Amino acid sequence: MAWLNTTPEKRDENQKPTQTRREKFEIVKSTLLAMPEFDLGEEYLLATWREIGMFGHGAMGAIPLTWSEIKAYCELTGVKLDVWEVGVIMRLSRAYVSMLSEAKSPDCAPPYITDEYLDKRKKAAEDAAKMRDKTSN
Repeated sequence: MAWLNTTPEKRDENQKPTQTRREKFEIVKSTLLAMPEFDLGEEYLLATWREIGMFGHGAMGAIPLTWSEIKAYCELTGVKLDVWEVGVIMRLSRAYVSMLSEAKSPDCAPPYITDEYLDKRKKAAEDAAKMRDKTSN
């Protein structure tokens, strides 16, 4: 989610403004891997997290939800959450905010990509660099 909605930062000032990853994703989605299914039987926690707001707003941008924000939500709505449920919502918020920050890098891989895929991608980049070095000599 966060990964797709973040516009990568420009590598240099001469680079044109870029599309968000979601806009690029819509263009090439038929050629990409499918997103993993979320099937933990706790989908209501995702709905509650979204309803609370997923993250807060600080002076420097997005910040994870706090205990007090979740408590206020529960008190105002009458929703009763167990401590473990609040913990899950907080971890979701922290992970989302972390990915918002990481996704600004143009080289940030989607969070659903496997380590094996990243290793292959790294090797392909190294092989391409070797080929460029050979052809430039």
